[in-house]
Amino acid sequence: GWVTAKLHEIPHYLVAGLTNSGKSTFLRQAITTLYLNNPRMEFSLIDLKGGLEFQLFEGLKRVRVFSSASQALTALQEASADLDHRIGLLRERKCKDIIAYNELEDVDRISRKLLVVDEAAELFLAGDGATANESQEARRIASHIAAQGRAVGIHLIIATQRPDKTAVASHTKTNLQGRLCFQMADNASSMTILDSGRATDLPPVQGRAIWKNGFSLTEIQAPFLSTEEAEKLLEPHKVRPAATKTQAASSTSQASAKAGDEKEAITVTTESSPQERESASDLIKEQRV
Repeated sequence: GWVTAKLHEIPHYLVAGLTNSGKSTFLRQAITTLYLNNPRMEFSLIDLKGGLEFQLFEGLKRVRVFSSASQALTALQEASADLDHRIGLLRERKCKDIIAYNELEDVDRISRKLLVVDEAAELFLAGDGATANESQEARRIASHIAAQGRAVGIHLIIATQRPDKTAVASHTKTNLQGRLCFQMADNASSMTILDSGRATDLPPVQGRAIWKNGFSLTEIQAPFLSTEEAEKLLEPHKVRPAATKTQAASSTSQASAKAGDEKEAITVTTESSPQERESASDLIKEQRV
C-alpha cells in the first residue's frame, strides 16, 4: 500500500547511491514536483561538480543554482541568517511554527525554502571542492539548519555518492529523518546512511532503494522522471531574457495568490503513469515491493 508524509512532518532528507543507481533521477523529480506544486517555495541548489545536474533548473523563478564552494557557502550563510530571522518572527508572535504564523491575519506569509546539496562530500570535506575553513563552516550551518529549520519552513536535502561519517556529522544525520539509500558498494556505506547493511542487498535495478523513516526500513522503487519530460514541465515557468520587471512582478503576484494551493511534499516512490503523476505528486509515497 501507500504511505504518505508531508514536508512539515519529515523536514530534512539524506539521499545516497552509487553512480547510475537513481539518486540524480530522484533529486530531479523531487525538485520538479515541489517547484510545480508550490508557487511560493524558494530553492537553493548546490552542486560542486560544475552544477551540471541542476542546470535543468536554471532560469526558473525562485531557483538559484550554485556550482562553487564559495557560492555554496554564501547560500548556506544566507539560509542560516534567514532561519534566525524567522525564529525571531515566530517568537515575537508566540507561534510554534510557520503554519501557525501564516494563519495570522496581519502578517506577510513566510514561504518555505529548500536547500539541496548534491555531492555533499565535495563541500563538507576539505581538499575536494572546498577549503578547510569553507568545509567546517558549511558543516556547522548544515547542522544548524537540520536542527532548527523545521519550525520555520527551511528544509534540507543532502545527497552523496560517497557516504562518509566525517562529511555528514552524526548530530546532523540524526536530524535528517528521511533517508533514501540506493545501491551501495559496501556494508560500511550502507550502515552510514541507514544504520543497516540492506542497501548492499538491493537487486541491480535502477531506482531501487531503501526508504528509512524513523526505525522503519522499506524497499521501494523510486519514481522515474526523464530529463526531457522535466524540461517540458518546467519550460513554461522559465524567465525569458526579454521579460520586464513588470512581468516578473506580475508572475510573483500570481504565485502569491495561489499560495493556498501549495502541496509541500516529495514523491519518494510511485509507479504512476505520466497522467497520474499530477494528482499523485503532492504526497511522499512508498510502494512496498
